[in-house]
Amino acid sequence: MDERRKYIRVSSKIRVVCKAAGDTQEHNAYTADISAGGVCLWLVKIIKPGTMLDMDFYLPAIKEPFICKGRVLRQSLRPHKGPDDKFYYETGMVFDGLSLKNRMALIYYVHEKMKE
Repeated sequence: MDERRKYIRVSSKIRVVCKAAGDTQEHNAYTADISAGGVCLWLVKIIKPGTMLDMDFYLPAIKEPFICKGRVLRQSLRPHKGPDDKFYYETGMVFDGLSLKNRMALIYYVHEKMKE
């Protein structure tokens, strides 16, 4: 099977606050895995593929969250029960218009996670 990803992906639990573009309601989420090209999130809300999300990522080594946009590629419709007894949906996303600064921060984060 050929790997189609451009960037290395690592398993990691990072807090993310997200909302659909144009929406006012924010949702807390956590990453299942992440790369400099995209992310797999655990979301409590069902979202259609193609939906754009505004996201705030709270990387451990950065004081302030970085803000970016992403597009939903897929979402599992089989929920998984989290430790807080809520149901979460695995959601695959690609970053859209990620700044060079934020992409480099993610590359550095992934590199450091691989050393662990």
